[in-house]
Amino acid sequence: MVQTNSPLLQLLQRNENLFAGKSVIFAGDITDPALLQLTKGCAAATVLCDHFGTAQRMAAMLGQSQPARLHSEVSYRHISLSYTARQLFAPAKADLLCLLLHKTKSVNQALLATLAPYLNADGMILAAAANEAGGKSADSLLKAHGSCFKADSARKCTLWQLHFDASRPFAHPADALVLTAAQKSAFLECLKTDDFSALVPECAGTAIKAPRLNLELPEVTDNSAPLSLLQDCQVFSPGRVDEGSAMLLQATACLCAQQQLTGKTALDLCCGCGLIGIALAHCGLKCSACDVSAAALFLSALNLCRCKLPERACSAYLQPSDLLADLNQAVHFDLIAVNPPFHQGVARNDSLSNALFASAGAHLNPEGTLLVVGNTCLKYPERLQQFFTSCTTICHSTRFNVSAARQPRQPG
Repeated sequence: MVQTNSPLLQLLQRNENLFAGKSVIFAGDITDPALLQLTKGCAAATVLCDHFGTAQRMAAMLGQSQPARLHSEVSYRHISLSYTARQLFAPAKADLLCLLLHKTKSVNQALLATLAPYLNADGMILAAAANEAGGKSADSLLKAHGSCFKADSARKCTLWQLHFDASRPFAHPADALVLTAAQKSAFLECLKTDDFSALVPECAGTAIKAPRLNLELPEVTDNSAPLSLLQDCQVFSPGRVDEGSAMLLQATACLCAQQQLTGKTALDLCCGCGLIGIALAHCGLKCSACDVSAAALFLSALNLCRCKLPERACSAYLQPSDLLADLNQAVHFDLIAVNPPFHQGVARNDSLSNALFASAGAHLNPEGTLLVVGNTCLKYPERLQQFFTSCTTICHSTRFNVSAARQPRQPG
């Protein structure tokens, strides 16, 4: 196993005595595969990972291969690694929950409400984060649920320890999607058969407890009724359409009308709740979707069923991928629509979008289009010209623009 330069993991490693001989659940904002160092002294270790790229790297460290599908698990000796949404996670009872805190408070609340019931009596919770990501004040999440104290701090990171009192349980936040035991079982059964048609009635109504996003699609689609999509705190922009996605939604609909793309293939890249892919389907395209996040893929699957598109929720059309890196090289599309991520943690990282622009051409058909929305400060049009011979602005505002890139440049 590799060593880590992460201050947060180093803080946890110097408290590894807390894990010794215990059954432990690791969850939260896990992006560094070196987290596996913490499992060495555990009696049993279960890792819940939402990031497919990280799950792949951890599986490789265990000498295993992480299957490219929502809800997959690999095991090695006393370690079990799950790539899945928290709502589908079902670990064995544990002595300790180690939560690497997310920058969004409601995500941490949802994880605690979901995972704390899996603790044994007198179970313990460790919560750790960089101070700038909420670590300094994380006791506010914990102190109402047992005896809480600061266990350690170093290099601008803080570790909190809670002796959990099960009579004072955590509650799900209002913006979390929550399944009943029966709904969870039904979804897991659909995953086994890769047939989601049975979920359409459940998803279409109000049975699933979740906030909703209600909006009207652009007039050029064939859907006149407003969409009502399930939302979740763990997936980007819950409860609203951010300005960039709204502009991308309008641009995709207009492009489909102009180029008569009915029957063509499309990819909703970084699909989130599935909004763009569902809109493209209503424009008559055969749309696939992918995201690095298991939470996003799970939410997209539910929304595809909610919009009566269950055939698109199966693994052939809804796939985990770290941008385009994990897609089959033989798969090509007439249209790829994306609102790319440009942050890694709290820092801006242009290498993410550059990697996307460099690889997109390999997944486009000869006349295919990469449709990209981004903040104007990111200068996507100029950067796209490094990788494509044709780049035009479809629409723009003072804050965002949507670019259509075609004809990828040949390497060298």
